[in-house]
Amino acid sequence: QLTMDGTWRNDKGGSFGQFEAKMQHNSDSIAAIICLCELCGAAIYPGETRWRRTDQHQWIVCNRCKLEKAISHPIEPGVMMEQQMARGSFCGEIVLDAFHKFADLDFIGIRDPHDSEFRWTTYREMGESACGIWNMIRSAPSNARILVM
Repeated sequence: QLTMDGTWRNDKGGSFGQFEAKMQHNSDSIAAIICLCELCGAAIYPGETRWRRTDQHQWIVCNRCKLEKAISHPIEPGVMMEQQMARGSFCGEIVLDAFHKFADLDFIGIRDPHDSEFRWTTYREMGESACGIWNMIRSAPSNARILVM
C-alpha cells in the first residue's frame, strides 16, 4: 500500500502540523452505495424504498420513519437501484464529473439565522461559479497577485 507522511509548516500563517496519506483503491463496497435517512440515520440500501420530498430538495427518509413519524413535507416513494458516484483519475476530474452527473441536485444549503428555510445551490450552479473563478484566475496577468479570502 502506497503511503506518505510528514510535517507541514506555514510560517506566515502561523500554522503547522503532521499528515499521513494512504492510497485507497476504488471501493464498490456496500458502504459506497447507500444513502442515509435524514431523520434516524439508518442506511437505505439499493432496492429498498426511500421517501423523498416532491420539491427540489434532496431530503430522503427511510420507510420506517415514513410510517412512524409525522412528516410535514409532501413526499413520494422511490426505489434506488444503485447510488451514482462521481469518478475520475484525479481530484479535479472527480469534481467535474460530480458537477455534471449531479447537476440538478442540491449541493449546499445556506440559511440565515432569521430565516426558517434554506437557500439551496445546485451542483450545476456551484460548478458554474467554480469554473468562473478558475477562468478569472487563469486569465490574470502572470505578475498579478491573487488574494482568495
